[in-house]
Amino acid sequence: LDPSKPFKIPKPANSLLLSQKLGGEARLAKSLPWRFLIWKSSLLPTLPKSLVGVSSQEKFEKSQAYSIDKSRFEFVCGFVGIVLDSGILYFKILPWLWQKCGDLSRHAAFNTKDEIWHTLA
Repeated sequence: LDPSKPFKIPKPANSLLLSQKLGGEARLAKSLPWRFLIWKSSLLPTLPKSLVGVSSQEKFEKSQAYSIDKSRFEFVCGFVGIVLDSGILYFKILPWLWQKCGDLSRHAAFNTKDEIWHTLA
């Protein structure tokens, strides 16, 4: 390493291949996450040559359809989780729940200074 020259981080070897497979989306390839790019490049319309003797075209298409459905389901689950977590934080449900548990522990004649009983209530 020459200290007078700036150090450049090399790009992954498959970045050019991914942008070529994506066609006109090469400009987007720099801004999208790698996981999405790899997923998108794996959605081939036909069976790859390396799988011709191993799998049939029908199984390959079913696998592709399952992959798309699974990724959509993961997106919806993640979105619902974000909405629920945001609602819990925005409406301050956790402090309200903590107060209700304290009220319950007082009515059950537990020691109100003991946080363990407060948590278990």
